[in-house]
Amino acid sequence: MFFMNIAILGGSFDPPHNGHVVLANEILKKFSFQPQGLTPKYFEKILLVPCFAHAFGKKLSSPQDRSAMTKLLESENVRASDIEIQKTGISYSIKTLHDLQKQFPTDHLYWVIGSDQLAEFHTWEGWKEIIKDFGLIVAQRGNEKHFQQNVEESLQELKSENTLFLLAPNDIPNISSTEIREKVKRNESIHNLVPKSVEEYIVKHSLYE
Repeated sequence: MFFMNIAILGGSFDPPHNGHVVLANEILKKFSFQPQGLTPKYFEKILLVPCFAHAFGKKLSSPQDRSAMTKLLESENVRASDIEIQKTGISYSIKTLHDLQKQFPTDHLYWVIGSDQLAEFHTWEGWKEIIKDFGLIVAQRGNEKHFQQNVEESLQELKSENTLFLLAPNDIPNISSTEIREKVKRNESIHNLVPKSVEEYIVKHSLYE
């Protein structure tokens, strides 16, 4: 039976930016570092999943605006999903994975986190289940110097056929949505931080002013 490996990239997407685009494309291309003895994985689809509300109560732009901007990042193999926005409230990653598995019953789903989330991942609701029943992709953030060391230290708990580590320091820009919002407030250019379509949406709808 044919099945796909699908990577799930969740977040606020307030706004979505070039870092999201490059990360999605890197996952689709390859993994450049993997724990010894584990089988390489290849991904056919990336799902971008904007949350309805921030888990720590952080104020966000409207779900409708963030969803619309995220859809502007879509391509043949990168799609946006409103699954968390439609349910409203705070969504746990493990719950979202279970809900998505119903939509893709024959496919293997992996949740994507940044390496800055690695140290706290064990505090997540259902974190062991994410690894055991689904999969985890840990992506390096920017030019983090100790990424490989942190990965090796985490393998005691995280090593699994379903755990993958993406090492691409020169390819994935370390862009912050907070930085983008602040630049818009200061009337500074963001053309090199977000796709043109997202920039046009922000201007048209007077976001972050």
